[in-house]
Amino acid sequence: MKTNHLLILIFSVFALGACHQKPEEKEEKKPVPKSGSNHLSLSEAQWQQSGFQFGKPEVSELPGIIQVQGILDVPPQNLSSVSAMASGFVKKTDLLQGTHVHKGDVLVTLQSPEFISLQEEYLSNRSKLAFLAQEAERQQGLAEEKVASAKLFQQSKSEYESLKARQNGLRQKLKMLGFSIPVLEKGEIRSELEIRSPADGYVTDVFINPGKFIQPQDLICEIVNPEHLHSELYVYEKDISQIKNGQKIRFHPLGKPGEEQEAEVYLISRKINADRTVRVHGHLKKDNPSLIPNMAIQAVIEVGNRRGLTLPLSAVISFGGEKFVFAARKGQGKRPVFEKIVVKTGTETRDKTEIISSEPQLRTRDEIVISGAHLLLSVLENSEEEAD
Repeated sequence: MKTNHLLILIFSVFALGACHQKPEEKEEKKPVPKSGSNHLSLSEAQWQQSGFQFGKPEVSELPGIIQVQGILDVPPQNLSSVSAMASGFVKKTDLLQGTHVHKGDVLVTLQSPEFISLQEEYLSNRSKLAFLAQEAERQQGLAEEKVASAKLFQQSKSEYESLKARQNGLRQKLKMLGFSIPVLEKGEIRSELEIRSPADGYVTDVFINPGKFIQPQDLICEIVNPEHLHSELYVYEKDISQIKNGQKIRFHPLGKPGEEQEAEVYLISRKINADRTVRVHGHLKKDNPSLIPNMAIQAVIEVGNRRGLTLPLSAVISFGGEKFVFAARKGQGKRPVFEKIVVKTGTETRDKTEIISSEPQLRTRDEIVISGAHLLLSVLENSEEEAD
């Protein structure tokens, strides 16, 4: 009996020791963050290679802004609509949309018998004018000597003045069409008419092709000079009272937020459109060859200053449809534990972004990762995949 009691006592001691050892083995294992966890720790090697930089949220001056949309446009004097001003068949043209042309370049060559008739009439009238001038002078002399009646002199003078007016009209018409009068008066008659560019710029639309018959009112092409490009913004009626000349405009082509440009409010329309918007004209700070007329833009107009909680742009990570930052919290050892904090952002400047709200609420004493946050995102995503 004594031996059996002794064996039972020995087994009890071993069993009690084994129970005390199991919790110790669990404590030595590091917990793996579960999917959706907002906290993570780095290994010693990861911490040594991280190169993190930290900063704190701060209250900063921020511009009050009005978000608007619009387009890029050019002044009317920078848009040229080219027409033939005469009827004819298109003999030759090399026009293509996007072609750069200089003032005076040949855009299209027209051909028509009408061009020959006009030049022939001009040369014929030129010969008749010389004869009528002499005849009017002769009749004037005869009338003064009472040899011929004054009526004949007046008739001769009237024919001369009428033909002279007709000739002056023909001269102006031929010059307007592009024919050289000095060349024509040497007897050189041309059957072709060259339509030349009225300005430097880029061809935006072409309305002709070889063989097409065009009328004087028909458009040949349109040319735009992109110099003096400006923004045309559409501001809602409720916001227009806040807009003033000289206010700063920041804009970018639609869908390209990384290509931000600057402009300045220059003119404010006095007309409210059917959609209850008012046009605001802005002058660009500098020309950019990548910008073209009629390009849609997204813009903000800075209408005043206010104060708000901000962080450097590099601190905010966008991933999976949300924005967040990583805050360093006190850990058990020397290394901190990082907490993922979802944030909602507002106004952005060149180097800062406004934090409108966060969960949990950010404080100005919080240590936020402002450089290296993408490494933490990678570690967090890998941990969640392992947990899955």
